[in-house]
Amino acid sequence: MTVAGGRTRRSDAPANRPDHWRRRYVLRWFRRASDASLARATGLSQADVARVLGTAGATRSLGDDRRLARGEEPELPPFQTPMQILSRVVQLQSRPLDRTDAVCVAVMFVVTTVLYGMTAARTVTGEDAGELLAAAHGLGVPHP
Repeated sequence: MTVAGGRTRRSDAPANRPDHWRRRYVLRWFRRASDASLARATGLSQADVARVLGTAGATRSLGDDRRLARGEEPELPPFQTPMQILSRVVQLQSRPLDRTDAVCVAVMFVVTTVLYGMTAARTVTGEDAGELLAAAHGLGVPHP
């Protein structure tokens, strides 16, 4: 075992070992794409792609080999890790608030205030709030 960059790894493991997400991508698309296409999409070498496929025991069928020999490869989706996708999804794109936004906020405030006023209890009810008030008045324990 050697320590490289603060991480412990086996000394016979390659230093540029493909990460989990690249291995998953290769194993997902290997039947539809050649090793060269997978290497271009993931940024790995063709030897790394072949090593990933060999390690996983992944083999192409005769029909897959024929289709790839004819050059019938679909365009692969771009390789992205979940963190790259998440960073694109949560990018904040804000704009200055305008008059329409202020009117919407005011209308929502008025509507919710009126709705709360219409549905709120008119006095203390007998449930927990009333029970706690009665216990406090008599210096008792509300939930023995």
